[in-house]
Amino acid sequence: MILEQGMNVKIVLFPEGEDPDSFVRKSRVAVVESFITKNAVNLSCSKPASFLKKHPGSDQKTALIKEIVNTISLIPDPISKSLYTKQCSEILNINEQTLLNEINKILRKKLTKKTRIYCSDTTSVVSNDFPHPPDRL
Repeated sequence: MILEQGMNVKIVLFPEGEDPDSFVRKSRVAVVESFITKNAVNLSCSKPASFLKKHPGSDQKTALIKEIVNTISLIPDPISKSLYTKQCSEILNINEQTLLNEINKILRKKLTKKTRIYCSDTTSVVSNDFPHPPDRL
């Protein structure tokens, strides 16, 4: 939902065994700010990076790519969408055009669904609100 509003979402993964509260309590403000600045990554690219570190060459990569493509398809700004796609293609070592093709499939499905809903709504409005012309006298 946040991505659909055009917001830039970033996340930070803290060191093993640390949560934001414990990390802040143990570190100075400058260290925390520096850590966040250096380690904040875009939401759509954080999954592939952390996943590939844990599961190199995994069969689950296809499912991950589909999930990422769905996430990227939510981004309304075409420039941001393009940048996320490029970053993810590099991280996942997959052709950027393949990701774009999959994103476009999702967007076409959404558009088709919206068009069907709109058409069914307008058809019912036209048929219910405008009576047939009276027969000639």
